[in-house]
Amino acid sequence: MSKFKSLLVISLISTTLLPACQPSAQAAVPLVEAAQDILPDIIEPAIEATAESPATPTPQDQSSEFETNPIVATPLPDPFDDLPTPEPRPVTIWRPPIYDVPLARNDNDHFYFTRPIATDKINWPNIEYRYGAINFGPNLPHTGIDLIVPVSTPVYAAGPGKVTFTGVGLYRGDPDAVTEDPYGIAIVIRHNFGYENRGLQTVYAHLSGVVVQSGEEVEAGQLIGYSGRTGLVTGPHLHFEVRINIEGEFYSVMNPELWLAPPQGWGVLVGRLTLNGTDYMMGHEVRVISKSTSQEWFINTYGTNQGINTDPVYLENLVLSDIPAGKYYLKLDHGGETWRYDFEIFPGATTYFKFSGISGFTSTLPYSQPPSNIP
Repeated sequence: MSKFKSLLVISLISTTLLPACQPSAQAAVPLVEAAQDILPDIIEPAIEATAESPATPTPQDQSSEFETNPIVATPLPDPFDDLPTPEPRPVTIWRPPIYDVPLARNDNDHFYFTRPIATDKINWPNIEYRYGAINFGPNLPHTGIDLIVPVSTPVYAAGPGKVTFTGVGLYRGDPDAVTEDPYGIAIVIRHNFGYENRGLQTVYAHLSGVVVQSGEEVEAGQLIGYSGRTGLVTGPHLHFEVRINIEGEFYSVMNPELWLAPPQGWGVLVGRLTLNGTDYMMGHEVRVISKSTSQEWFINTYGTNQGINTDPVYLENLVLSDIPAGKYYLKLDHGGETWRYDFEIFPGATTYFKFSGISGFTSTLPYSQPPSNIP
């Protein structure tokens, strides 16, 4: 089983043990096959709109009772064993508050969601378990991101919408499989806005309790539950997914780091790395270095192109979010050579690059407009 090497070094650091998340889906199979009604008129959020960052309420005692909403789902492959435990990694002590949403400073950006964990907590992705990681094997990609927080940390709606699922059984369709369903206690929200005429949903998993009911309307930043360690996990955290209704396939996952608004003054790096312009470089290590501070990040490209989806414009296989604005360079080894690319991160925006093992680096997008036949 492969293990990703990732490292974030910054001037203010503290050492934290980052627990691991169980895989959430089987490759190339819809996570949920229950075709709930799609909004008849999908609207995209007005970019000038704003949403306040959620405040942290006092945790409340959670009842052991929670609503279940059985659905039809594809069985989980068994057994699920040999769960990798991440090594201790340095993490940032402080980060700026998150930008108001929706935010789109580039034509192709879509930072529509606020963080489901408050700013004064760890609300950035676990570097060991990013979207597309294959810690569990090539046929079990990680379909979201993990936010490492203690049990009973308040969880907030990432955007306005309608709760369509609460309880246990999101994956297996079995409300009694409390410890066997990988999601454990989960919430699904169908949002009242979309992207490219497709509906959007967010998933919140491994919860210890919920405070909303299926069918309830919620607002961005509203308390919906509390983090936990239910389901198949090795430690407490929140598993967060973004799903988009794609024609012919419901609830297809997208990389949440392209949808969550970054901290103020920070941006996101997006890359498409291929061997020859077509074939993706799988699980390839990339090193990112700040020119001004010498901070370093190690990140791997997606370990597979099965069971996950890329952005319709970027067609990416690498996303590194929450990077302070500034000038950087990246290095990667390929074909017996070390390749270097210089770039700049801009506040509240994506920076895109493309690499081919034949022609090298470019910043040209695969498409100037999103293709009409998104797979």
